[in-house]
Amino acid sequence: MIGNMRMSRKEKKYNMKKSLGIMITAGILAAALAGCAAAPTDTEAQAVSVPAQTEPEAQAVSAPKAETATQGAAAAETAAPETTSIRIITTSDMHGKMVPWEYLTNEAAPNGSLAQVASVVKEFRTENTILVDVGDVIQDNSAELFLEEPDHPMILGMNRIGYDVCTLGNHEFNYGMDNVKKVIRSFQAEVLLSNVYDPSGNRLAAPYTILEKGGVKVAVIGAVTPCITRWDKKNLEGYTVTDPVTEVRQAIDEIGGRADVIIVIAHMDENTEMGLSGSGAAEIAAAFPEINLICAAHGHNEIFGKEVSGSPLLENMAMAETVMITDIALTKKDGKWQIDDTVTERIHTADYEPDREITELLSPFDKAAREDASRPIGTLSGGPLAEKDAIEGIPRALIEDTALLDLQGEILRYYSGADVSAAILTRKDSNIPEGEIHKSDVSLIYRYENTLDKMKMTGKQLKQWMEWSAAFYRQSSPGDLTIAFGEKRRFYNLDVFGGVDYEINISRPEGERIENLTWPDGRPVKDDDVFTVAVNNYRVDSALTAPGEIYATEEEMPELLETEICGNIGNIRALICDYITNVKHGVITPEKAGNWKITGFIPDTKKQEKINELIKAGKLELTSRESGRIFNAEPITEEMLKGLSE
Repeated sequence: MIGNMRMSRKEKKYNMKKSLGIMITAGILAAALAGCAAAPTDTEAQAVSVPAQTEPEAQAVSAPKAETATQGAAAAETAAPETTSIRIITTSDMHGKMVPWEYLTNEAAPNGSLAQVASVVKEFRTENTILVDVGDVIQDNSAELFLEEPDHPMILGMNRIGYDVCTLGNHEFNYGMDNVKKVIRSFQAEVLLSNVYDPSGNRLAAPYTILEKGGVKVAVIGAVTPCITRWDKKNLEGYTVTDPVTEVRQAIDEIGGRADVIIVIAHMDENTEMGLSGSGAAEIAAAFPEINLICAAHGHNEIFGKEVSGSPLLENMAMAETVMITDIALTKKDGKWQIDDTVTERIHTADYEPDREITELLSPFDKAAREDASRPIGTLSGGPLAEKDAIEGIPRALIEDTALLDLQGEILRYYSGADVSAAILTRKDSNIPEGEIHKSDVSLIYRYENTLDKMKMTGKQLKQWMEWSAAFYRQSSPGDLTIAFGEKRRFYNLDVFGGVDYEINISRPEGERIENLTWPDGRPVKDDDVFTVAVNNYRVDSALTAPGEIYATEEEMPELLETEICGNIGNIRALICDYITNVKHGVITPEKAGNWKITGFIPDTKKQEKINELIKAGKLELTSRESGRIFNAEPITEEMLKGLSE
């Protein structure tokens, strides 16, 4: 059975501890019965099965004649076999959230943190517990400020909490391989990484380990998504990243019969990503039914109480919002442990106060990060960078031209000298109000730590890319009252292009949506035009330099001209700070380029106002998937609105 019932914090604590207590009690009874002289078999069975025994019933297990002692002990062993339980506490994707504060926006964020995780661990850890983390520890939430520290504060805190094993996430590879090796050295927990090899052919870390808890031998195998070769290709030059499915097979073969339980901790989402084989935890589950638990990560999806190809699979939300606690109950039969039951419960860390010890340990880093976030860098004059959303939950920057993304594109073109830019929305709530701009506000223009690259491509290649991007939208139909985004792509995979004019006709099928693509002077962009494009390194590595969803294997790829442009200044966020402070001398104004628009859909302003009122009143909801990472997936229609009005 896989449990997924929503319970209160008290109920969870009681039920999980109760289940472990029952198993331990059963084991004690078995040992007691086996160690004393035996009563008749039927009486013994009755004594074990009755929950609250009376004094005469307790006496039923007193010593009979010596000649039946061995016989009785065997019967007792049959009636109450040896049982135990092990507990796996799993975290992942904590992304620099050391205390309940978000430094990128410089505000309290009590929905999760490492300090709150520590409180959860203190409450639920037993002597048979294995504490694991599945990667993405030292990136985001200003965690990059501390990369040069002897021990990163996140790792410092995790060491104090006492993690047993962990693996690396894709973001651990963002800062170069020297930093990856430093991370591995810094962890007191055993780092497991089966599928990354250095230039000499040696693994960066052990592929697996075998731990013993309560007499049960637990093998843990670690892996990271092979998509790191797309996102951090430059950092991984000379290194080899292999298929995790192949590596898990080898690890299981080496483990052989030495383990009673096999667990895989894999920094990858449930499903295959970017069409790359071995990048989905479900692939591992399908290949190896002998795996008893898969702890996935990377997708930031709340998954528990789910079996994939017969294996229980779990995954945590991001920023330490959740902790998964899995109890595996076992019974020893014929000298071997067999799993009876696996139950996973999800704990929301927001229900817990931050642990004092961890908070005090990390307080110097917390203070430094807050001071950095509060530093003024300029002023926005003339209004916000984006107008208020017409419909709550549908960001304006995704459906029309805004000064917000035009500023980002302008900055990318300025530092790269490129003809065209590709800007992205990195937060659903991205915007900056009029007034003083602090460093933390820059995350509202660009959240991620991507760097700036420059590519050379043709008009044909640009249009192929633009068509791929435009597939973000769901095809519109008569009766639609809102523009929907579909379910194929997350919102940060919509590129908003600057330096060219164009229209996106969402009434057309995918691949036929880009219309009236011209240069600013009105000249059509021809297939054989050649020009340069400024774009973030994530898009370059994941989609523009290898065959995949945009370009076929036989097609010529765009040429990568430069990477990490103005690296002496820093990443794209640092370039935005520099542009506001030094290029614009501390003053910016909201300016729209007006170079693109959506066609094939005519909004009804009055009906959209009504939809917005209903959404705010809680009477209408936009469709959401993947814990909100896919949102506005279906349009609000005339029929839906009519049904609510009747």
